[in-house]
Amino acid sequence: MHPSLNIMATGGRDSTVRLWDMRSKKEIFCLSGHRDVVESIIMQNDEPQIISSSHDKMIKFWDIRKGACIKTLTHHKKGVRAIANHHSEYTFASAGADKIRIWKCPEGE
Repeated sequence: MHPSLNIMATGGRDSTVRLWDMRSKKEIFCLSGHRDVVESIIMQNDEPQIISSSHDKMIKFWDIRKGACIKTLTHHKKGVRAIANHHSEYTFASAGADKIRIWKCPEGE
């Protein structure tokens, strides 16, 4: 769930990320681009984006206003099982079977 907007994101075996309006319970966007199971999704209050990870070894940044992929990170050699925001820094961590990586937001450096 988004920290300040009435938006929820879901992902799953169909390789898509879906954005939902919590008030109307209607789908806003169906975001496609992953090639395998979407494993984890995070949202940030500071940027109008969500970040998703997948078994396809990719991390994707999505613009929630346009419903489009902004950037794709392909630095993992194995599926990315989890992503998590840092509680005080403007970073997030991604965890795959190969390693854990730390990324700067919002660009993913």
